[in-house]
Amino acid sequence: MSLTFYPITKELYDYAVCHRTYASDPLMQKLRSETMALGEISEMAIPPEEESFLSILVAACNAKTAIEVGTFTGIGSIAIARAFPQYGKLVGCEINPQWIALAYKCWKEAGLEHKIEAKLGPALKTIQELEEEVRFDFAFIDADKENYENYYELLLPKMRQNGLLDNMFWRGRVLCSEKSDKDALVLNRLNDKLSNDTRIESVLLPIADGVVIARKKS
Repeated sequence: MSLTFYPITKELYDYAVCHRTYASDPLMQKLRSETMALGEISEMAIPPEEESFLSILVAACNAKTAIEVGTFTGIGSIAIARAFPQYGKLVGCEINPQWIALAYKCWKEAGLEHKIEAKLGPALKTIQELEEEVRFDFAFIDADKENYENYYELLLPKMRQNGLLDNMFWRGRVLCSEKSDKDALVLNRLNDKLSNDTRIESVLLPIADGVVIARKKS
């Protein structure tokens, strides 16, 4: 099969990132700068194009409730919450209080703090403790890779319709996953599972670090 995409150079990538809504948003630029100041760990932040992609997805599916597993410094949560109607609600799961403090400062500055409820602690425990009747329109999973499948299985029964999984390429390591690379093995197994799971309809998109969009069928 011949290639049907154009190889992305840094120049072309930068061009794409500049040509999107919120590209010059000073609040997001400030938050990204503060996130970068954290050092190497800043690589966990979603890239600019995925930030915009999240907002469009949330608005397109008319989501009013969402859960984010792995809030980090709040870039993804702002992208989700700003696409909500006035009464939308996002549950953000994060284990690090320093990152949540940084996120909350920006949520407040953006006027979104009333739409976001931060849950501090292990995400598995947070999800398991959600009330039985709680349902979400949208889910964004971007946390520890070893628990991706656990998050997926716990959240699927709580989904009304749409879900989103992130970082499914693991920087390309899913193609050459060695037995010592446990995260790559976990993601490779989950990618196989999602493509054959009859409960959902899914597509793995080659943007950012690989994004799976999974729509719950019923």
